[in-house]
Amino acid sequence: MSQYLFIESQDPFEDKGAEAYLATALELSKRNESVTVFFVENGAHAVRNGAQVPIRDALHSAGARLKVDGFALRERGIKADGLAAGIEVGGVDDMVDLLASPDTKAIWH
Repeated sequence: MSQYLFIESQDPFEDKGAEAYLATALELSKRNESVTVFFVENGAHAVRNGAQVPIRDALHSAGARLKVDGFALRERGIKADGLAAGIEVGGVDDMVDLLASPDTKAIWH
């Protein structure tokens, strides 16, 4: 079975394309596909507790795995205890492990 990795590097409050991009991940999650969304760089703004990002919450509800790069959090002054529900902190090594898996289909935005 394929695994989908969506890497989101854009701030959803500055790039309206981020929501459309993540909508594809949501549709796959609703079809019971294995989906991981990895927030990196400015995409880390989407994982803050209290940030109004309905697509992130819908992804969580649909069963997608949501991860954020710990380095991106630190660079933006976001504390790991201030994250929205369902967000896991990881590192680039976690992302590389997913990318290296032969069944992974990766899409970067």
